Amino acid sequence: MRSILLVLVGCHDVRLAPPEGEAELLQGCVPGSACAPIEVGTLPATLSGDTRTDGEDEVDAWSCAPTTSEAGREVWYAVDVAQAGTLRASVDDTAGDGVDVDVHLLAALDPDACVARDNAVVERHVDPGTVYVVVDTWAGRDGTVYDGPYTLSLDFDPDVAEPGSPAPTGGVWVPPPGTTWQWQLSGAIDASVEVAVYDIDLFDVSDATLRRLRDDGRAVICYFSAGSREDWRDDADRFLPADLGRPLEGWAGERWIDVRSANVREIMRDRLQLAADRGCDAVEPDNVDGYANANGLGLTRADQLDYLRFLADEAHARGLSVGLKNALGLVPELADTFDWALNEECVAYDECGALDAFLDRGKAVFHVEYVDRQSQGASARDRVCADRQRDGFSTLVKTWDLDAWRLTCPGGAR
Repeated sequence: MRSILLVLVGCHDVRLAPPEGEAELLQGCVPGSACAPIEVGTLPATLSGDTRTDGEDEVDAWSCAPTTSEAGREVWYAVDVAQAGTLRASVDDTAGDGVDVDVHLLAALDPDACVARDNAVVERHVDPGTVYVVVDTWAGRDGTVYDGPYTLSLDFDPDVAEPGSPAPTGGVWVPPPGTTWQWQLSGAIDASVEVAVYDIDLFDVSDATLRRLRDDGRAVICYFSAGSREDWRDDADRFLPADLGRPLEGWAGERWIDVRSANVREIMRDRLQLAADRGCDAVEPDNVDGYANANGLGLTRADQLDYLRFLADEAHARGLSVGLKNALGLVPELADTFDWALNEECVAYDECGALDAFLDRGKAVFHVEYVDRQSQGASARDRVCADRQRDGFSTLVKTWDLDAWRLTCPGGAR
């Protein structure tokens, strides 16, 4: 059982109740400090405090934002969670001019265990156990500490399954962090790479190659585009004119599709059935972030979430594992629904931390950084593999055409 710690810098007006048998350890501890967190008895809860007077100044920086100074006082809260669900902590510091407090999420009572940070809201799925919430005061570059009053709101939504519904993954394959893999979408498949997983094109791979991979004990992920029409695919003529949006910039022959369309969803059901019929273990739906691009269809974030949940449900109903490709802005809502993640270039864009939600759930993050030429690979590998934000990922360095060439970090998957 894991405990999640949410850290906010601020204060409280709730009772202090040390865990039974530990009172002697808390002598001399300030209420609201790390050694004597405030216990919140029920949720939802609305708490008020003032970082000028409450808690202690014990932590000035957190591992999730090491260059940000949190040099003021912080207050720690403890919440007992009886069942799995989503905890949301929000802080409002608008009541006082010049007040700035931040929210942090930690996996343990340790500043180095910080997994997320925000200046207003943190939301994360948590397992049963003790959850810690903390409020810390931001400090400017000139050393000014922006402490003062705030209101902290805590909300909890327990996981509730629909009557008769299957488990979230339906017993499908869920690869653990560090799973080794090869990603090849062009050229003749080199089936000799010693890895646990191959990610290959659903339409282009031959039956003989699929049989060889499976006979060799590889798990097979089958790639297809779930968010665009590719004019060279055999089923391209099934898309209606009303289904089509703008071209994908930089990708000839592709146009965004309307993920709300019943016709589009029927095409995707058939693609998922093809993957199941061909013996794929998993699917990689691509281009699932149309809402965040100039799609020409007016797609919203809510439309994209609904479509991705549809894809996951349809994949699981066919016994297929399914991965979330990129779409980092949707990870908080979908990390429980999807079985693994695949990301391109999060080191280059300094955004890998968004994928920690998958690692926290024991799910693999398959990760690629690109080079234009193979000759650039060695230096790129050294830089990428030294970047700690991708720790725990299964990282490859590849060229953009995704042929058989690959480099890995020392240790194989890493």
